[in-house]
Amino acid sequence: MSAIIYSNDLLELLPICEAYSAAYILCDSNTYQKCFPKLPGKIQLLDHLVIDSGEKNKSLSSCQIIWKFLSDKNADRHCLLINLGGGMITDLGGFAASAYKRGIDFVNIPTSLLGMVDAAIGGKTGVNFEDYKNQVGAFCKAKSIIINEKFLESLPQEELDAAFAEILKYGLIIDEAFYHSLNEKPKIPEMKRLIEKCIYIKEEITWKDPLEKAERKLLNFGHTFGHALESIALDQGNEILHGDAIASGIIIASYLSTVKSGLPFASFQNIVNKINKLCSPVSLANYNKEEIIKYLYQDKKNAYGNIRMVLLKDIGSAVYDVIVQPEEINLALDFIKNIL
Repeated sequence: MSAIIYSNDLLELLPICEAYSAAYILCDSNTYQKCFPKLPGKIQLLDHLVIDSGEKNKSLSSCQIIWKFLSDKNADRHCLLINLGGGMITDLGGFAASAYKRGIDFVNIPTSLLGMVDAAIGGKTGVNFEDYKNQVGAFCKAKSIIINEKFLESLPQEELDAAFAEILKYGLIIDEAFYHSLNEKPKIPEMKRLIEKCIYIKEEITWKDPLEKAERKLLNFGHTFGHALESIALDQGNEILHGDAIASGIIIASYLSTVKSGLPFASFQNIVNKINKLCSPVSLANYNKEEIIKYLYQDKKNAYGNIRMVLLKDIGSAVYDVIVQPEEINLALDFIKNIL
């Protein structure tokens, strides 16, 4: 497991960096402006690379920029890459580090709530390819993950809201009591408890199944549809927040759960009400069913030509590898379009 460090001043970075031949910082234009100045002064003196922000830059071309930067600095296999940013940066930087000279260590410093509760945790790295979400990547754990919730003060409210879909997901798949405790969005000073709980759940699951052969698939609840919606938006030249797409994906997967895996309809209604209260799900009005299904066939949980999903038996209890037929998906999307 990665070392999880909760830090108010990030000074723990100093001894970490001193253990390497050199250390370099990767961030995007947003985090360079808002978060980089919060690093300790000595860390700010490190060589750093700033790439443009936005999901479209989570790409192989951005990896090439990172690899050239490291090569130009004569970075060897004993150096460290510090990924300062949201999920885009930690995914991208982690993948670039995993491949550079066949692998260098990296540290994630997530600066978004979604990054703190999900994206930076668990050792998944990757980039988008041909508008397919996270199509190319590797399992590679960060050496350390440093959590400082003060970074959340720089986020717009819609980005904080978007993370709640991922937070609700943990309760839906494995912890009913946690799900039912989530009724209001806490203020930033109260976020640490939520972050710690989510990290604990994800680290427990990924420790048991680091390569997603079995139980770790549960963490993808809502992501089959969510990633399809994100991919379509990328293809159209738009961007939607990951958490907003996952909120819609959770609603669709929950409805399918009432048909396929026994989720009581009253539980489905409870999920819809809570998602609408705490999140901002994406409307399906601008998506057609055929395009959604096309992208569903690219999902990484699929096998032998079948679309496989994570569904709920009830709140707090989930199953994985449920085969869902295209006609069942069509009926579900018809129903959900009246809700979203």
